[in-house]
Amino acid sequence: MQSDQYASDKSLGHSEDNQAPNNGISDKIQRRLAQNREAAKKSRQRKKAYVQQLETSRLKLAQLELELGRARQQGLLIAGAATNMAFCGTVNSGIGAFEIEYGRWIDEQDRHYCNLFRMKRWRTSVERFFLWIGGFRPSELINVVFPHLEPLNDVQRANVTSLRDSCSQAEEALTQGMDKLRQTLSQSITFLGVAPGSYCNQMGSALEKLESLETFIHQADHLREQSLQQMSRILTTRQAAKGLVAFAEHFQRLRALSSLWSARPIRPV
Repeated sequence: MQSDQYASDKSLGHSEDNQAPNNGISDKIQRRLAQNREAAKKSRQRKKAYVQQLETSRLKLAQLELELGRARQQGLLIAGAATNMAFCGTVNSGIGAFEIEYGRWIDEQDRHYCNLFRMKRWRTSVERFFLWIGGFRPSELINVVFPHLEPLNDVQRANVTSLRDSCSQAEEALTQGMDKLRQTLSQSITFLGVAPGSYCNQMGSALEKLESLETFIHQADHLREQSLQQMSRILTTRQAAKGLVAFAEHFQRLRALSSLWSARPIRPV
């Protein structure tokens, strides 16, 4: 419905633009170009701020690791002074196993972060293959984490299934709208400047169509956000944590697959 309304509105605007005088680049086109430059500038600023935020988070994590190490040393000293040596030995053994696994996880995350920071590429080729309008499909997220949420009661199971179905319907509607936008924009670019003296009007119409792309991206982000919030309401805190861990592991497997794909021997043609 949204894409049909968009097509009718834009076709009306297109017919009106064709009747406007064409003396060089119009003021409207110049304003559009200025707005695009300003939007690009803001996008670069947001990306820079995001990288700075990641660096700050990394420093905070390092500080927490230092404080955890100090607290761990103090705990070991206290445990060593306890009278029940057998109990302390069992506890220390469990702590040591956890520390080893946790240290491996930290090292892996640091290596992955450094690779991303050095390459300035936040998604691998395999991850980009699964992208949908700038991010993941909410229904795909639910399919990935669903098996890891057990035990679920009947109400939770019904709510999660209903949320997945509604996400699939919304994703289909947005996908159809994007396909329609891509088709109309492609046609506008194909016939750009074919008619004598119509370049500016056609360029203005193409810019207006392209602005609708931002609307679709915002709607997709909103759908992802609402899906995560709804899942947090349906699940318990423990179930939500298990789901987030499962989703993170899913992306790690995608990155591992991408690394294997990049390192594969290239067969001669």
